[in-house]
Amino acid sequence: MKFKNLFYVALIILIAAFTACATTQQKNKEKENETTEFDAEFEDEDVDGSEFGIEDDGEDDEELEEESEEIVLNGNPNDAHHIVISKESMTLNLYDSNNALIFSFPVAVGKNYGNKQKVGDMKTPEGEFTIQQIQDASSWGHDFNDGKGYINNCYGNWFIRLKTPPHSGIGIHGTHDPNSIGTRATEGCIRLNNADLDKLKPLVKVGMKVTIETSVLDMDADGKKEDSGINQDSATGSNDKEDFFEDIKENEQRVVTHQTEDNLDHKVEEGENFYVIAKKYETTSKRLEELNPDVEPTKIQIGQMIRVKGAPKRKDEQSKAAVANPEQSSTTATTTTTTPSEENNDPVFHTIEDGDTFGSLAVKYKTTSKKIQELNSELDPTKLQIGQKVRIK
Repeated sequence: MKFKNLFYVALIILIAAFTACATTQQKNKEKENETTEFDAEFEDEDVDGSEFGIEDDGEDDEELEEESEEIVLNGNPNDAHHIVISKESMTLNLYDSNNALIFSFPVAVGKNYGNKQKVGDMKTPEGEFTIQQIQDASSWGHDFNDGKGYINNCYGNWFIRLKTPPHSGIGIHGTHDPNSIGTRATEGCIRLNNADLDKLKPLVKVGMKVTIETSVLDMDADGKKEDSGINQDSATGSNDKEDFFEDIKENEQRVVTHQTEDNLDHKVEEGENFYVIAKKYETTSKRLEELNPDVEPTKIQIGQMIRVKGAPKRKDEQSKAAVANPEQSSTTATTTTTTPSEENNDPVFHTIEDGDTFGSLAVKYKTTSKKIQELNSELDPTKLQIGQKVRIK
């Protein structure tokens, strides 16, 4: 009987314990459901949690994604045409043949500023280049001498090698350090995020044009200045007015006469002969013949150079003068007179010009008015007309 009572007591205790455990589990389950509903309500309403007594500690628990967000415009990926890398904006832009932007990715470039000059200067070359080769770099490694030792797969999956003479080994590749993108961090190459590199690779090809643009800081490093729009000639004091007067000085030499240090030449004009030229330069026809031994006085040509002072003209000088004046006419100077010569008995005529008289003609041709009158007995010396022909000899 005693044992039977103990059995009932133990049974009651077990039932009570079981009931208590079931009640606790039910309460926990209800509490869990309430929490789930709270989380769902928090997420759906996009609130900051302050109304629930939750404070924001200011820290962002999400890690930065390795892949950069690309800017996709209206470029056609199937028509990828050329790449422009800007050291100013630290971006790589891929364009189609219509110059529409396809992708724009952030990059890292050479640690040091300026255009590449030699191996090891840690500078990225500037200019227009082409893609030389696209290589699988997934198994490549390198020691960047940054204390981290040799790093495997530090170039991403691809190395887009550029043809950058006279330099070699420059290319577009991925990175082992996403935090370096957007900074000056490379040994001269162009570094992309690995995901961006994988997007770029299918769109490029060998021979594609790649332009690497400089920046203000790179120009400063090279001692260059930005184009200020100021004409350098103006800055140095040069101006068009000075150039204009220089041209005038040159053109002043293109006159009828040409003078060297010792010699003076005359360019024959229409109506001139040795006598007229001699009078112009206060010399004699005989002296002109001496200075021009190879010139036939009765056959001088318009544009021909005649020595009037100085040393006699050599034969080779006369040839050079003829070459220098190809425009000269083959027609003899249109004068109606020839130099009077005691040895020449051919008739000599003069065409009357404004102001001519028998007296002035006599002086000009070294004869007398009476002689001219005798040769032109039909003419009235007081009624000479311009254009009229008068026989002098």
